[in-house]
Amino acid sequence: PIRPIPPTPYPTPPTLQWPSTMAEAQVEDAFLLKVLRDLVNFRILQAEASDAAAASDEDLDTRLEALWDLCVDANTAEALVALKGIPILAQACEKVSYEGRQAEVCQGIVANVCSHWAVAEPMSPENAELVTSTALRALFSQDGLVVLQALRAVCALMCNPATQAQTPFWTEDAVERYLFVLQNSLRWDAVRHACDALSQGLVLEARQAEGEDMELSDEGSKPYSALKLLTSAGRLSTVLAQRTEELITVVQEEVEIAEGDGDPETALLSALCLAESFLAVAGCSSRQEAVALCCAALRALEGAGKPEVLTAALEVLGSLLEANANNGAAPEEEGLGAQVKAFSSSAPGIAEKLALLLADFHEDSTATAALAALALLQHAPRGEVMQQLEAIASAARAVDAQDAMAVGVSAEFW
Repeated sequence: PIRPIPPTPYPTPPTLQWPSTMAEAQVEDAFLLKVLRDLVNFRILQAEASDAAAASDEDLDTRLEALWDLCVDANTAEALVALKGIPILAQACEKVSYEGRQAEVCQGIVANVCSHWAVAEPMSPENAELVTSTALRALFSQDGLVVLQALRAVCALMCNPATQAQTPFWTEDAVERYLFVLQNSLRWDAVRHACDALSQGLVLEARQAEGEDMELSDEGSKPYSALKLLTSAGRLSTVLAQRTEELITVVQEEVEIAEGDGDPETALLSALCLAESFLAVAGCSSRQEAVALCCAALRALEGAGKPEVLTAALEVLGSLLEANANNGAAPEEEGLGAQVKAFSSSAPGIAEKLALLLADFHEDSTATAALAALALLQHAPRGEVMQQLEAIASAARAVDAQDAMAVGVSAEFW
């Protein structure tokens, strides 16, 4: 169930043959050169300007923001790297101590460059080091918008197969920072990327534990493991349950979101994916933690509308029920079983929602989600279940009967 998170914007497949010139970029190289030159002259060197140059400086912010948008295009990002743009952007961030609009835009441009795997992979060692050090410093900025762009770069680098083995973004200080953002940020995009960074870090730990050929430590020492920090006193599971509840409330009440704060339902999806990865790698250390995550998953099933969010909630619930069964607990007699039964019997329209979701499942869909849906449906009002019988029966045929019984599906319902 552990899956790497793709960066944003989604990269073109690495097999694409990239041009050796800038001919295919969406912008002429003269524009890039002028922006970089003015950034050096007016923001880094802070040279005294003539009237004409002063006007160019006033327009620089607008042109930097345009460049930020243009670097969504991989060819433009490649052209920027070829013109030595990475060192200039790094210096521009450092000049303002990684705070303010200039740092946000420059770090955002770097994050867009990193999101194109085929551009980030062949970077020179000097550029790669600059990208990494700039993202790390920006990650600990006091400016939340700068931190958001740093998180975007971190996620892109951690997910890129060519750079993840060298990434220093999985350390105690970095993990503490991700947890801080997850727990405290009111910007849903920041919450989303903090969850993605933690998810990908857990992916790297899981691969290391499975003996895959990945060197997470440049010094050859034992790679850092965040599990002790994340599981101490149920820290991650508690924070996840709380923030998931908040996100569901925002989604249900259709709270007006300020521009740039991000989509709460997308952040909810990332939080549920993190919960799934955490359960696969570590699991809950107490029944209270399991019940808290169970309640959050059930609330997501009730309040979310996107199919991918509903599926993620089912996967979390299924993982919890499977762990409950593996620990020898009788599902109907434990806290999880009571929560599932109470929810299914009272949530309006849950049978139809789950049946529609089951009908859309394909061969690659996880059986865990289907098992969780069946565990819920057995407690739904009988009349509602009968109306959706065809889809439910089709899903039941696709899973193993013993697995279904293990997560609490009764033989009578089966």
